[in-house]
Amino acid sequence: MSARVLDGRALADQLRVEITPKVAAFASRHGRPPGLAIVLVGQNSASEVYVRNKLKTGREVGFRADLERLMRRATDRGFTVTFNTNAWLLNEKRAAALADAGVSVAYLSCDGFTEATVDHSRGKAGSWQKVRDACELLDRLPNPRVILSCILHGGNAHEVRPLLGWCQDRGYELVVQPLYQNFGNNAHDPGWWRRSALWPTDPGPVNDAIDVLVAERQAAGKVCNPVAQLEAFRTYFINPSVYNGEVCKAGHTDLAFDPMGNIRLCYFL
Repeated sequence: MSARVLDGRALADQLRVEITPKVAAFASRHGRPPGLAIVLVGQNSASEVYVRNKLKTGREVGFRADLERLMRRATDRGFTVTFNTNAWLLNEKRAAALADAGVSVAYLSCDGFTEATVDHSRGKAGSWQKVRDACELLDRLPNPRVILSCILHGGNAHEVRPLLGWCQDRGYELVVQPLYQNFGNNAHDPGWWRRSALWPTDPGPVNDAIDVLVAERQAAGKVCNPVAQLEAFRTYFINPSVYNGEVCKAGHTDLAFDPMGNIRLCYFL
């Protein structure tokens, strides 16, 4: 069977001609047109174009086509909306859209204080600079406020104090998560930490970092984690596969949406 090249525009025009009378018949029979409802979760420019074209086409053939912007609807109803980012896709336009939607908090991933440590932790050169650029960008807007999110591990424990000092200087907050198995579609591996290059072999620097964080939290400073959670990190770093009373290893208690729009009740699941 030979291949046949399809003319997308011509095919779309043909489908519109075929669908329009069917939509009219449906509306006449039921007293209302069929509906197309789209929920837009994020601020992706490609998604904006795709959704705009779907709405336009739907209305042209007689559909009732509605767009619900999840962030705006949530903030209008009094919810606190936050987002997590490594800052690579954050630009001036997206930041402004997030501010306009009423987003309250931006969690920026910053796993260390120095450029070398952050880039190594993230496995990508330029990660540190992206976070710094995002901070400058968000500081020019009325919202969201910035919280730096740091994954504590053996390679950055010694930088917790200067990172916290930087947060204090800029009026940011800091939330810390212990190093964990990469989440997503990975199978559970109880021994992952034994093979991790970032797992601390010396508990001293990690415990020192926890001391700094606990002291700041007790002083009602810029650390978000509860003291009990920070203290639980100590036993977690002895053996992360054993339950130690820590409610959520990621430190989150909010609903999370993954890039596909799925709701996750936990950052890990």
